[in-house]
Parts: sequence; C-alpha cells; structure tokens
Amino acid sequence: MGTKLGRKRGLALAVAMATVASLAACGGDSGAQPTGKDADGPLSVLMLASASYDPCSEEIAKAFRAKTGREVKMVHEGYPTFHDKAITALAGGGAYDVIMLAYQWTGEFAAQGLLADLTERAKNDADLDGIFEPVMDLYTNDGKQYAIPFTAQAETLFYRKDLLEAEGFEVPKTWEEYEKIAKHFTNNPKYPGLYGTSIKAASQHIQQAFDNRYWGLGGGPLGQPGSTMDLELTKQAMEQLKRHTLQYSPPGALAATFTEAQRAFQAGNAVMTELMPSTVLALLINETPENKVYNKVGAAVMPGGHGEIGSWAMAVSSKTKRPDAAYEWSKMAANVELDLTCQTQFGKSAVRASTYENPGLRDTFYAAGVRAGLDAGYGIPNGVTASKINNMVMETLSKYMAGQISSSDEAARSIVDKYADLVNQAG
Repeated sequence: MGTKLGRKRGLALAVAMATVASLAACGGDSGAQPTGKDADGPLSVLMLASASYDPCSEEIAKAFRAKTGREVKMVHEGYPTFHDKAITALAGGGAYDVIMLAYQWTGEFAAQGLLADLTERAKNDADLDGIFEPVMDLYTNDGKQYAIPFTAQAETLFYRKDLLEAEGFEVPKTWEEYEKIAKHFTNNPKYPGLYGTSIKAASQHIQQAFDNRYWGLGGGPLGQPGSTMDLELTKQAMEQLKRHTLQYSPPGALAATFTEAQRAFQAGNAVMTELMPSTVLALLINETPENKVYNKVGAAVMPGGHGEIGSWAMAVSSKTKRPDAAYEWSKMAANVELDLTCQTQFGKSAVRASTYENPGLRDTFYAAGVRAGLDAGYGIPNGVTASKINNMVMETLSKYMAGQISSSDEAARSIVDKYADLVNQAG
C-alpha cells in the first residue's frame, strides 16, 4: 500500500513555502463550483481537542475568514466523549456544519446518513492534489468520499540508535530481529534498569500493537467484506505481543497507555517503542532535563514494513445549511501552506508529501522514518460494522494478555471466527 501521488500529485516546494496570507487572494478556486445556497451565519465546527489541533484550528479559521468573510464557531471536545457527541449532534441536525472524523467511523456515520457525500466535489478538485492517496481512501465507503484528511500518521518504531550501534545491531526489519534486540537488552548487567522495549498494552491501544505484528508477519489489510484473518498469523502475533509486553517491557505494561510508553522511552528506560509520532515527538526533539535520549534517537518503519495508520479528517454534515462554506473549510484544513505551518509549528501530523519535502523537516532525525511508515501503513476496519470488529479484537486481546483466556489457540480462533461473521454483516 504505497503512496500514490495520482492526478496532479506533485507540488512545487516553493508553493509549500508560501504564506498563509496568500490563501485569501488565490487559494481554493479550482475546486467544485459553489451551489449558491449557503445560509447566513457562522460556520459551526466540532474539533477534537488537542495541544496541536487547537492552535492549528485557529490558523485555519484566520485563513477561512480572510477568504470567505464568514466567521467560525468552534467547539473543542475531548476524545473520550467525542464519538458520542458527534453522532448525537449530527443525528439531531443543525448543531455542526463540519466535524472531525476518525476514519474508522466512516462507514458507521455514512450508513446513518449523517455525512455529506463529497465525491463529486472532491474528484476533480486540484486543491486536494498532493494529499496522500492511501489516506484519502480511508474516508471512502461504497466508493464514495465522505471526508478530507486533516492529519495522517502511522505507528513508527522509535529506537536508541546509540545503543543499537554499541551492541552491533541494525535497525530491526523483522519481528524476529526486534525480539532478539529486546531480549538482549532486558536484564543485561551491562545496562541495569534498561528494558528492550516499552509496549502500550492498555485495552484502548492493544489493537495497534497487535496490528503492527499481524501485518508485519505477512497478514493482509482488514475490513473489506469477504476478507478473512489468517489463523496462524493471528496466533503468532498474539504470542509475540505477550512476550514483548510481559518479558521485555517495564512493569505495568499491561495497563500502559501511550503516555507511559513514551515517558519510559524519553527517560532512557527502553531501547525501543512503537508509537504514533504525534504522541512522542514533542518529548524527544528538545533538549530538556526530562529528555535523557536527546540526539540519540532514530525512527523507522515498523518491523515487517506495515504499521497501523492513524488519521482524522474534516467531514461535512448531511444536514448543513452551509454546504459550500463547509466544504471550503474541510479542504482548507489540508491546504499546502497550513499543512506545513501546523506540522512545523504545532506538531499536527501532515497529510501532504510536500510537507515532508520541506528542507526544515526533511533533514530531521524522524522525517524519513515517519514518512516511510505512512507510505506503507494499513488502516483498521472502517465499514458499517467497524466498531464491532475493533471492539471485539481489543476485548479478546486484553483477555488473552491478562490470562483470562489462557490459550493462544482459543483466543486466535475466537478473533478469526468473529471477524468472519462481523465483516460481512450489513450493520
């Protein structure tokens, strides 16, 4: 699943360096023609609250006001309550013109008629050229485009380049090589207190760690009706994950979220960790007393070549009375200049190839690895029954990791059989 820069997917670097002010003068005029039916009043947008998205959304709002003359009313909601608030508000109609959408919700929201179909607007819109096409595809359902990507990243392997070099290890390209490194450093008298890895195995993250291994061992993409999961690879991935968590990670890894995993790595207590870049880079790029690994870190694609993609997009409500303004906001959030500004200034994960080609980003220790992970990443199911599939996988994995399901054969068979049932359901 490589990056395809289709249509007109090459963007000049000089364009990427243009100022946000240029948006008001000439940006966004090459897309779908306006309907002329927009109601008056401010555009209402539901944003996921985060340290990077909040300031980025203010930059989008400035550019949007300058171009359209329309005010924006933004509501920032935390992740734990975001899904339910979004789906309730859209079902009620009129509360929001645009919402941020996690790609795994696409089929669920679309099946309920909550999202506007953007296919005709987007397919010939040159303003969208340069967005990673595999990421655009995450927001399709039944061949229809329901959102425009705003962020894109994939699980990335962060590693101590100094320690691997000192012990003669190459960056692991397979999960067998990864485990050899993890085993070497854990309980090594030469490195007291050091662990080979730091896994985030809390229930809400366990699927990411499993997916990284399942795909890296040769499993294929998941979620399409008619697809199946490989029983033996499922079993192998689960067994590996349990060893990596219980034998080679710091104590408490079964309950560790990305916060604990990133802190263990930043503190110099782990040789490797697998994380979404946006959750850890802010802790690694600056020389601070807390950052014990400053200038000692490398980033690479996950062993086996495929990590789980994480992405959010802007989706237009099917009930909006401002369809033109809502679409303008959605694509402006992925604008060339804003994608670069929000990545470099606020840490928002970029959705455009041109951002990674910028000299200020290209030569960092992480850019090549993060880009490689995004090029090769896979998405979790995003169809109508995606939430059922994903919840089933997380629940079964958590029970197996905690010993509530003692046999990997039993746990793997349960996941494979239930996946086969759920992936072919209509809802």
